[in-house]
Amino acid sequence: MTLFDTSVVIDARDAGSPWHEWAKQAIADANDADGAAVNTIVMAEAAVRVLERDQFPARLEKMGLTRMAVS
Repeated sequence: MTLFDTSVVIDARDAGSPWHEWAKQAIADANDADGAAVNTIVMAEAAVRVLERDQFPARLEKMGLTRMAVS
């Protein structure tokens, strides 16, 4: 499982980012290998500008990201 940081999640969500395609591909490649994930801290950081925060976890899942607890 590849754990992604906040910047990758933000770039994957932002079509205007110069890193958008790279970030989407990095997540897709990780899913093709052994999975892609974010932890709850990354989720909180990436949700800063999200208007509908209750829908944010579902958006991450659509991107192919699994949520992991911080232990």
